[in-house]
Amino acid sequence: MLRVEPLGAKHDRLAFTCGASALDRFLRAIAYQAQRKGICTAFVAVDAESPSKILGYYTLSSYLISGLCVPEPLRKRRNLPTHMLGATLLGRLAVDASAQGNGLGAALLFDALRRACAVASDVGSTCLVVDATNDRAERFYQRFGFVKVSADSSRLLLPLDSAMPLVTESQTASRSARVLKKLDELDAIHGPPTEEEQKQGEAEWKRISE
Repeated sequence: MLRVEPLGAKHDRLAFTCGASALDRFLRAIAYQAQRKGICTAFVAVDAESPSKILGYYTLSSYLISGLCVPEPLRKRRNLPTHMLGATLLGRLAVDASAQGNGLGAALLFDALRRACAVASDVGSTCLVVDATNDRAERFYQRFGFVKVSADSSRLLLPLDSAMPLVTESQTASRSARVLKKLDELDAIHGPPTEEEQKQGEAEWKRISE
């Protein structure tokens, strides 16, 4: 059974390989120390039968974003100010090569959203922020309702009040992986998501909460 837990000394960081050297290097050499220093918290996906093998990971940290960086229609719709806003940064998300293509990336993102929503009322966070590393990653996040801060930026954000109704403690990572695998399959479509593709993604999100 899949579970997601904070990175610890028991986890084999050196064996992780996702195909992106920067993400591999961060987990192997930096993540544990960064976590101990309070810079970020890393969460890893493991299987109960092999609890030391890291199948995927992501990092979260507190963040500040200028209200002016929030797309104007979104800012006005939520009546957000233009000064600095509390946010949560999804710094990194990666899946080991051995686990790719099974919906784990979507399940990790869902888990990150769940955790971000859970603490938002205590620490003050308006949105989850992510910097997409390439066009494919950008399309992946857009499937979940993330919006670009501008047309020429790789930064995307998702207001947490949009995610809260869809994220509950009763939803397990294994169930999320099964449902959200379809969104990983949708990501194989090239080019920015069309209106119809976006509706498909939104429909899958709604099914998660049923």
